[in-house]
Amino acid sequence: MRIQFIDKPGHSKSERALRDLETIDDEADELGIAFVKISDDELAAEYNLDVPSLVYFRHQVPIVHAGDLTKEDEVLRWLVDQKVSTSKYYSPIYFRSHSKVSKAAQNLKNIS
Repeated sequence: MRIQFIDKPGHSKSERALRDLETIDDEADELGIAFVKISDDELAAEYNLDVPSLVYFRHQVPIVHAGDLTKEDEVLRWLVDQKVSTSKYYSPIYFRSHSKVSKAAQNLKNIS
């Protein structure tokens, strides 16, 4: 699963969001979720996206994270929801802390 982070170089809000997203990058990797950083004004305009945006394209349909990108726990929860909803067995999992993600990631790998 690949999540696109659409940013604008030198944009302070983009830089702050990227710094915060890097704190959950390891957890996302464990879940098989890769972040791809792109700076594409045309893509942002085509889908009417604010910059920065976090977008998952499911069957070429953009699913945009609507929350605050600096709230890592909320972003991680959204990522897990997107990951789980792509499997044929959908059951969202919520974490209170990053420490439980590693064990959950192993369990998700076993069912996917």
